[in-house]
Amino acid sequence: MLLETIYFTAPAWLSNTLAAFLCYFFRKKKILLMKPMDFGFKIKGKRFFGDNKTICGCLITLISASLIGLIQNQLFLGFIMGLSVIVGTLLNSFLKRRLNIIDGGNFFPFDQVDYALSIITVIKSMELKFVFFDPLIFLIFVFIYQLSINLIAFKFGFINRFLEWKRA
Repeated sequence: MLLETIYFTAPAWLSNTLAAFLCYFFRKKKILLMKPMDFGFKIKGKRFFGDNKTICGCLITLISASLIGLIQNQLFLGFIMGLSVIVGTLLNSFLKRRLNIIDGGNFFPFDQVDYALSIITVIKSMELKFVFFDPLIFLIFVFIYQLSINLIAFKFGFINRFLEWKRA
């Protein structure tokens, strides 16, 4: 059940990691696609999403999730998972700004499972009955996977903080 769930949800967790990795390198380039999704928009003086949620990241997530889905012969589900990843991470970022958590600051455990919760919600709402998808296994896998990826990114200097809660 574990391997089937990991395989089925690969468009979600792989596209999320790929977007973060590629945007790290693209950030040095001054291109339009690296603009924040909220374009600097504020509500009551607080950014809507922050600088780390970019047009580039959303496009990479959507395209890579769709391509992974295509490879798995489930293009539609790959696309839906990509959209779900984007919605989950944007909602998390929006909540972090409302709670005065700095851009890039940790919101444990939601930073580790934000997109997993949105994937589970979408799959359940679509009433997709897959023998090889277990929401609890997926949630636990994503939590451990994201902690591991973030620790590796911290050790290699890709990110400045690991599980550090900082308020603005």
